[in-house]
Amino acid sequence: MTVREKMVEWRRSYGLTRKEMAVLADCSEGLLTGIERGDVTHPSIAHRIGMAYRLTELETEELMPRCRRIHGGDYDPDRYVASADRNPAPVPRFIPLPKEAYAE
Repeated sequence: MTVREKMVEWRRSYGLTRKEMAVLADCSEGLLTGIERGDVTHPSIAHRIGMAYRLTELETEELMPRCRRIHGGDYDPDRYVASADRNPAPVPRFIPLPKEAYAE
């Protein structure tokens, strides 16, 4: 049984709809539908879903992209991060202009 099948089975055994599970997992019903069908999501959302479905850590990792799975052997969290986001340039602070700089 796959993790997704286990999730659907668990939800149905407790008589819960996807909408009710989405509330328990603090995510949207659409996202939960995608996850149950095989989509992946951000690790923080995957952990919330894993807690709601009472999944193990390894089962929860299957809800994440391969590059974000610590135990998957292909862990590289920066793989799809733009270089500008890795080392953002400092944002200059706003310096107020003196009164004389404004034209009348």
